[in-house]
Amino acid sequence: MMGYLVHSMLSGGELRLALMVQMINNAERYIEDAVRAGTIKPSRDPKARARLLARVTAAVSCSTCTCTTNPTSIEAVLRDYKQRHDPTGSGALHSRAANRRVNGMTPRWPG
Repeated sequence: MMGYLVHSMLSGGELRLALMVQMINNAERYIEDAVRAGTIKPSRDPKARARLLARVTAAVSCSTCTCTTNPTSIEAVLRDYKQRHDPTGSGALHSRAANRRVNGMTPRWPG
């Protein structure tokens, strides 16, 4: 299924457009819910925010799936992603504080 979705996104056409429209609509609803709940701050342009998030999500999904050993299995894709980005298996890469605890040091961020 994952391979089919990625192939559809990469090949273009009406299916890609329909998938992107659905992703943007979903992102708009998720953002509205999160703003209402106070989880995120409102945006000056919520529709543009939703378009950006949907496009970034699609790009990352396509990139991740085309760089994995088994792009037809979502489980394999997620396992490969986790192994590349969280080799300790600690889940510590999700926050700076957790990263400091695991590594015993403050990470140096560029800039």
